[in-house]
Amino acid sequence: MRKAFLLILLIPTLLSAQNQQKQLFNIESFSMLESNNLNNDFFLNFYTGQFLDSALKHNALSQLNDMNSLGYYTINSARFAYINNEKKFGPYFNISYQKMLGMEFSSRFFELVFIGNESFSGQNIDLTPLQLRYLEFGSIQSGVLFSPSENISVYAYAGPAFGMIFQELETQNLEMYTSDITDSISLNYQLNYSRSPSYPAINGFGFSAGIGAEGKSYGFNWSVQIDNLGMLRYNERSVFTAKDSLIEFNGFELDELNDISSSIENELDRFENAFVLDGDTGNIQNMLPL
Repeated sequence: MRKAFLLILLIPTLLSAQNQQKQLFNIESFSMLESNNLNNDFFLNFYTGQFLDSALKHNALSQLNDMNSLGYYTINSARFAYINNEKKFGPYFNISYQKMLGMEFSSRFFELVFIGNESFSGQNIDLTPLQLRYLEFGSIQSGVLFSPSENISVYAYAGPAFGMIFQELETQNLEMYTSDITDSISLNYQLNYSRSPSYPAINGFGFSAGIGAEGKSYGFNWSVQIDNLGMLRYNERSVFTAKDSLIEFNGFELDELNDISSSIENELDRFENAFVLDGDTGNIQNMLPL
């Protein structure tokens, strides 16, 4: 298994002790980009916007299989705890903002996007699986921190969660046929798509909770945490659609040369209407990803 990742960790910590109390203030920023099969060279060039030459793309393609995954996660958080040394517990507060992207794709889909469909001429290829989920949300939580000893702390917290962006695409069928001389293509697809509304900025509400423990033992710092136990419910302007369609493209037909602009516009309108993902509106509810 190959993994490529970017990790940025910033944790300035202030710990002040007095006779009867201890305060902890922590700010954290963490980002990670990961794939199970994409190699580091392709991953880092793509992520940083550098040129992807043919050798790099074909080398990456050779390492993919029928099921590949890509994930991105970032969190910015601040937490504060106040501990009474005599009672060994105190209040715990946490504020966070998180972004998550998860994607599953096949090697054939990768080849189509980054190399093209020339090698698929005369073939009907299956582009599944193709799944995509993107989520942005924030939370404000409070709870209790218990410190049974100087080197161990246990905490639990809960509070409201606020949804900003949610998009999910799931394909049941995605087939593409390219003619022998690549002068026409057809796409047969069946998919489900849901998304939160684009406005207001906060369009979903719910709750989130978490538990954790951290400390120092035998000279090693350790931490265990389970976060994002909860759900979000997006407002009634959220969209859900299920589409089952066939699109064919055989080029542009021109009766007069001066009519080329109109012909292109009509063809683009046809494609746009075929891919419009507007559907039924209503509340969407989903669990937060752990």
